[in-house]
Amino acid sequence: MQKGSFYILVLLGVFLHQSLFAGWVVIEESHDNLGNHRFQTTFIQQNMVRIDGNTTISILNLNKGELTLIFPQHRIFWKGTPRELKHQTNQLMKQQLQMLLLRAPVNQKDTLRKIIRKMDSSDMFPDSSAAVPVVQFQKTGKVQQIGDFKTFEYSIRLDSVLLKETLWVTFDKKPYGETDVSKLLLFTRSMNPQSRENMISHTSGYANLLKSGLIVKSIVYLPQGVKQITQLKKVKQMAISPELFMPPKSYRPASIEEIMQLDMNAPVPGKNNPWDDQNNDDGFPSFPEKSVVKKQPKF
Repeated sequence: MQKGSFYILVLLGVFLHQSLFAGWVVIEESHDNLGNHRFQTTFIQQNMVRIDGNTTISILNLNKGELTLIFPQHRIFWKGTPRELKHQTNQLMKQQLQMLLLRAPVNQKDTLRKIIRKMDSSDMFPDSSAAVPVVQFQKTGKVQQIGDFKTFEYSIRLDSVLLKETLWVTFDKKPYGETDVSKLLLFTRSMNPQSRENMISHTSGYANLLKSGLIVKSIVYLPQGVKQITQLKKVKQMAISPELFMPPKSYRPASIEEIMQLDMNAPVPGKNNPWDDQNNDDGFPSFPEKSVVKKQPKF
């Protein structure tokens, strides 16, 4: 074999090895002062992001601007753009309100009409290009060891007003290092209406933190005085099958209307756990390295 061919094969082998381990899995635990407790597992592979929640799996294809919602409990999925999701959901809500309007007492009809008019306005689902307040993330100078990570504390200012929210960020790991965070920012802003609790994550400053590091711990304050603490439980670089970012072949597509009807009749879910490939039957492929997320954290 010629030297040139040998070197090409070596470089190709290195490239393939790096590609196999280009993905990340991030497990976070959240709890609040009302006793709510949940886990969220995020899979990241360049511009493909999958978020496993309590009952729903969300897959974000940032290159195509496409959203897939998967419901393992019903073995169904919906696929489209965030704008299509908002429009279809809005139309269903309006239909329900219009039916209520027909049967509502006279003294309640004006209130229902106002709600329907508001749903037709941009206030209900603002455009992702709408202006947002200025949010600044500033290092406080405090350094804290959280688990295995050296973290730097950040304070947050909203239009120059210091908030109670705090972030702790490490720069030892960069799961979103190969992700187009500007596309991720536009995607999340288009999915969620502007509100104080999600305004922080809708900013370029937050996206820059994701690009350069990893948020290990956060404290945010939600309406009605709810204090929510989220902390990183596990992060690992690993091989991720492309099939994990697609609905299983045994699942069928469903409309938003059907999904809402099924969810209304479904039992209330219990406490969710970190993603665990052990003994599940959700139709998704198994990981080659189960030990990465197999062991659940102790509390």
